[in-house]
Amino acid sequence: MPKKPTSFDDIVGHKNLIEFLRDHLSKGTLPQFIIFEGDEGLGKSSFAKLLALELMGRDPQVLKRVIQENKSTESVLLYNMSINGGKDTAKEVEANLSLGLSGLDRKVIILDEAHDMSEAAQETFLVSTEYLPKGVYLFMCTTDSLNLKATLKSRAFTLHLQHLTQADMVSLLTRYVRDRGLRLQAEASTIQMIAAWADGKPRIALNLIEGFAPGSAVSSATIKEFIDYLSVDDVLPVLSCLSGSMTQGLSVISEMKLNGSLVPILVEILKVKSGMASFKLSLTDVHRIRAQLNGVSVETLTKFIYLVAALPKLSRTGLISAFLQSHTDRSFLSSPPPKTEVLQSEMQQKLSAPTQDIAEASRPCAPSISELLQRGVVLGT
Repeated sequence: MPKKPTSFDDIVGHKNLIEFLRDHLSKGTLPQFIIFEGDEGLGKSSFAKLLALELMGRDPQVLKRVIQENKSTESVLLYNMSINGGKDTAKEVEANLSLGLSGLDRKVIILDEAHDMSEAAQETFLVSTEYLPKGVYLFMCTTDSLNLKATLKSRAFTLHLQHLTQADMVSLLTRYVRDRGLRLQAEASTIQMIAAWADGKPRIALNLIEGFAPGSAVSSATIKEFIDYLSVDDVLPVLSCLSGSMTQGLSVISEMKLNGSLVPILVEILKVKSGMASFKLSLTDVHRIRAQLNGVSVETLTKFIYLVAALPKLSRTGLISAFLQSHTDRSFLSSPPPKTEVLQSEMQQKLSAPTQDIAEASRPCAPSISELLQRGVVLGT
């Protein structure tokens, strides 16, 4: 497993958050009820545990049990609220939201997966969280605070963890790769690739690297296979067809690889096309984008990316629809349809054809709706 951070100094990124916590720790003004919110894999639980460690004066027992072994101590209690909606657990937590006769000066309770708590479980905390006893701290970690009751959230101080920047991800991964003694082919570009794929989430990137034995040699091709890598080269052919051959574009879409990294890559390509800097693409990619998309306008590219990003679920059908709506060559709509002369000739023949014969003319016609209404016929709904 990746080495777990044992102090705020070990954390890469989140500088503003760390400064905020350190400032309030030093002043003794840390909020007693904090909600750590953010996507999975950003380190919410690690922040909560490190904060508990600091509150406990970096007690060696807390460091060993809580940080390294993910277990509770008498002063730091860990709970997972995803089991059965957390109702039974909530009652146990409620009973521990006081120092009682423990003789402790401080107690920290950390609730992970707080978004999975049922309404009944959340209601258990409504009274106790309004005025927590001095020295008692409650930290909730959640990927979605919208699942928490507004009344509960109103009593907490919410800290939102952002995705790491590309530079922070590269710094973190470079350090971990070298700590494990891995020999990555084209190390710098491969780490950039992993960082872009992880989308600012350190845990999934570190877990990927953890899968390779220490000291082993790892090729770029192996990494690409593991992460189902989608490169600029995979995307440019269809983009270049936005102002070119529609048939060719549809053919490319039918064979191209699709995954969740498509939209992020499209955004980086749009940055380059718009004259902005991209810190996720290589200089070679930038030159290739400028050359191959020379005939595609920024407006066309923006529209295509907007339509793709708006898809409820990325699919080949959705991509085709976005391509057709964004394609700038509309000449096929204004050009005469094939065999126009034949169609005109057939129309003229119909117009000059003799009138209907008597038998055909005497064939009764279907009554109109007004006639049916006059007859009192009830129309089906």
